[in-house]
This record gives sequence, structure tokens and C-alpha cells, in this order.
Amino acid sequence: MNPSARTAALALLAACAITSAAAESNAPPAPAKQAEQSAKSAPDAEAASKTGAPENQAGGTSKRIFDHPRDYTHTSAGFGFKIPPFYRSLDPAKEQPRIAQGLAPLFVTGPGAIGRATLRNFRGPADPKQPEKPAPEFRVASGGTMGAFDAGKLEAYRSTVETHLKAMNIAYEDLDVALRDVAGGSALRVAYQVAAGPVAGDRFLAFVVPGPDRSFELDFEGPQGEDGADVQLVLSTFKFQKSPSKPAPPPEEERVSPWPRVAWWTGGCFAAGVLLHLLYRLVMRLAGRKTEAA
Repeated sequence: MNPSARTAALALLAACAITSAAAESNAPPAPAKQAEQSAKSAPDAEAASKTGAPENQAGGTSKRIFDHPRDYTHTSAGFGFKIPPFYRSLDPAKEQPRIAQGLAPLFVTGPGAIGRATLRNFRGPADPKQPEKPAPEFRVASGGTMGAFDAGKLEAYRSTVETHLKAMNIAYEDLDVALRDVAGGSALRVAYQVAAGPVAGDRFLAFVVPGPDRSFELDFEGPQGEDGADVQLVLSTFKFQKSPSKPAPPPEEERVSPWPRVAWWTGGCFAAGVLLHLLYRLVMRLAGRKTEAA
């Protein structure tokens, strides 16, 4: 092949390669690749904030103890709150939590009423003045749907709770049932003092919270009452979050427009055509000179 023609062909291939690379770099990612990138960039089902410890929904926990509140988010269940200082999550495979059952199944009427799941147990610091006494704990559970609580039915709710406690042989004193605002709605608050056992004298608090697509229960057991700083922190920061299973479409201004890609291809093809024309004229001129020399 003529060296000039070979040079022209290589230049044409280089121009096409540059045009294709520029277009691909501006093109939106393929659906599979985009999903992969989204999965990598999305947070874990449970995660802590920059000031906290990362958690693992499968059961792995961090033994680190923090002296400040930190964010806790359970994206698959759709809720979040702040963990009180010096509390840590328990590993159910290695540590036995004290709070294993709650009161919400007494009021859940929708799907999921049976087989209510504990999502996480947390344990706080032990009292140095009473080292033999178990450390305080709180638990977050989730289950079926339920309707809103009615302030006019508090006596009926109390009767239901009393029947349950007696059936479970739980010794209690000073039972109190009321409504409390949690996550922007009315939650049923059940409080009583433990009358027997290793945690005798501690307060048990249960907050049954109706959610948008499921119900939640926050259970506390320890020396703090409802006005305790740890209880108040969890209740005041507890909130519902949207499930990531159905992400909202991006805003109009964030959607990838096809026109930049069209412009890149059009401009690239035009540039390649001009370059091809110039190379063709160069090759024909060289070929003419060789003909005249012959």
C-alpha cells in the first residue's frame, strides 16, 4: 500500500475512535451498569452517621462505645433514630437480650400480626453503684399494620395489657396507659414498674407506633422513666423513612438529555468527513505528482 494512503487510513481510524470515545463518555450509563452503581453508592440497610459506628443488618455489630449520640437508619424497614450515648447494638447470635417480646401484637390487626420481628436490641452502660444489676436496654420491633389509637379507648387498652401481663406471669406495679406523640402521630404508651426479678424496681416502657405501611414498637427497660434523657432522645428523633425499593424518579433537570450525545456524533461525523476529504485530496495530489514524474 502507498505510504501516503496508509497514513490517510490510520488518521481516519484515529478520528473515528476519538469521536466514538467522546460520544460514549457523554452517554448515560446502561441500565444494568446504572443499577450496579446505585447499589454501590446506596447506604447499607443499617448504617451510622460519620460520628457513629457502622452497623450490619445481618447481625454483625460494633463493640465500640461512643460518648455522643449517633444516627441509626434501617432503610429496609423504613425508620431511623439517634442511639443514646454509651449504648451499643447487641449481636443476637452471641448475646441474649432481655427484651424479646412486646405489646404491639395485642393491637396489630393487619398483615404481619403473627411473627413480629425484633429489628435490633441496644444495651446501655451498667450502673457502677450496682454492678450486679443488668444494664438498661431498649428494643425496636416491626410488624403488621394497625389503625390509629383512640383516646376514648384507653381503659380498654389498659384492660388488654393487664390481661396479657397476668397471662405471662409478669409481676408489675403502677401500670399506666396513655397516648404520646411519636414520629408525628399518636403512639400508645404503656408504662409499669417491674416488681420482681433481677431488674425489680426498673421501669418498663413500651411505645406502639402505627406507621404508614407497618407498625413499630419501642421498648425500654431500665432505671430511667419516660422523662429520662436516653428515652427522650430516641422518641424525639424516631422517624419514618421511605423504602428504597421504589425510588422516586429524578427531577426533570437531573434527567440525562439525549441531545448532547446527538451533537457529539453529528460534530464527530462532520469532522471525520472533512478530514477524509482533505486526505483524499492529498492522496490524489501525491498520485498525480508520481504520474507526472513517470
